[in-house]
Parts: sequence; structure tokens; C-alpha cells
Amino acid sequence: MKEVFTTVMWNNQRKMAFTLAEVLITLGIIGVVAALTMPALIGNYRKVQTVTQLKKMYSAMHQSIQMAQNEYGDIVDWDWTLNSDEFFQKYLSLNFSVLKNCAQGEGCWNKDGGFQLSGYKYSDAPSFAAGGIASKISLSDGTYIALIKQDNNHIHIHVDVNGDKRPNTYGIDIFVMTLTLKEYSDYAHNIPVAGLYMFGHGLTRNDVKSTGCDKNKSGFTCGELILMDSWDIRKDYPWK
Repeated sequence: MKEVFTTVMWNNQRKMAFTLAEVLITLGIIGVVAALTMPALIGNYRKVQTVTQLKKMYSAMHQSIQMAQNEYGDIVDWDWTLNSDEFFQKYLSLNFSVLKNCAQGEGCWNKDGGFQLSGYKYSDAPSFAAGGIASKISLSDGTYIALIKQDNNHIHIHVDVNGDKRPNTYGIDIFVMTLTLKEYSDYAHNIPVAGLYMFGHGLTRNDVKSTGCDKNKSGFTCGELILMDSWDIRKDYPWK
């Protein structure tokens, strides 16, 4: 009886065991599935990470502006004759942990400069030659900020949410915000009152895409598209 029981147990174990071929086939299938799904998972993770970083930066900038208003009065009462570095130091730095202020010197921006979605190189570090002279700041969390004072009415704030890490491309890891003294309208803005907005604010969704957030365009308005889509990167977003 004992021998019969032992034989049955042995046969059951043999049936439950996997052969080497079966194990290799299973591992192969797992490898194929992983190869097909990992790029999508990594891409989705990067999208979520980008949106989180951009939203954090946008909120922090708003909070800094509110702190400055509490101290210096409404935006319209600020000294808009200051240069971009002086302006940041006085009004926009209050809510940020600044690691280094490079002003208009070298550093505080990635070495690639910045590429448009179309592949055109918009700027060279450290001068932002194509977009005017920028004041540049490196934050303790790795974010880079570059301020370009367009005139005494509005300032463009370029934000590289992941610092030195590539791709250093507008709409992917670099985004543009606009701070205005008053209402402001041009081809890329329709701003009703003074304040901080994403570049492209006030345009329709279609205009935001056709003006800048397209794979053949600059990428400058992509921050506004993300905001319009409730802080989400949707399927029609020109993500690389």
C-alpha cells in the first residue's frame, strides 16, 4: 500500500512540474509582452511626471506672485522698469528655493539650449540668443527658470521642468508662461487682465494647437493645452 501511495505521489509531482522547454517558452512570452508594453508604460510615466512638475511649478509661481502682491501691492503697481533679473529677485523669488542665480551669465540652463517641437533650435545656452537676453535661475529641485522681459508690459517665463535632462524641447520638458501688467492680446495671447498665464492663454483649443502645440510648430503653447485639458496629456498631444 505504501509503495502504491509513493508511486501515485511521484506521478502527481511529475505532472505538476514544468519541463525546461515549457519554462523557456513561458519566459520568452513574458519577454515579448514586456518588450511591447514597457515603452508605453515608460511613456505614460514620463507624461504624468511632466504634468506633475509643470503643475507644481505653475502653482508655485502663482503663490510667489500672491506673496509679492501682499508685500508690494497689485501687479499693476510693481516696478516694471526693472530688468528681468531685478524683477525676479524682487517679485518672483519669494516662494522658491534658489540654488543659484546666474543672471545673464553662464549656467542655470541646459547646455543644449532649447529645441522647438519641429526640431528647430530656438535658443543657445546661456544667452537665449534667438529669444533675447534671459536671466536664468536654478532651483534646488533641479528646475531651471529663464525670464525674458519682452517690454514693460509683459514677461515670458521659460521653465525647464527637469533641468539638464533631455530632450530639452518645448512642449515636452520646457514650457512658457506669460506674466502681464494688464490685458494683452497678440497672435498667441488673449489675456483679459493682469496676471500669470500659460503662453497661448485665451486662444481656442484648435488655435492653441495650430499656433504652437503641433509637431511642426514651436511647442510654446503646449502648457496651455495641458491646462485646458484639465492637466492631462491627451492622445492628440504632439508627444515625442
